[in-house]
Amino acid sequence: MSKSLIIASIANSKGGCGKSTMTMFLAAALAKEKSKKVLIVDTDEQRTITDIWEGEKASGFNPLVTVED
Repeated sequence: MSKSLIIASIANSKGGCGKSTMTMFLAAALAKEKSKKVLIVDTDEQRTITDIWEGEKASGFNPLVTVED
């Protein structure tokens, strides 16, 4: 079976419309429900996705998805 690569982009010029939240939920769903490896590249200066992930980890919760080096 051949492997296919899917590239998805979530973008909008307006801040506060849920881009980071949608990205995290989409990545978590693909990783957990479909057993896919997911790479998130966050180019936002605010580092929202990184903050969400680090916040979950610091709170003692298991992050939505694990991170591999």
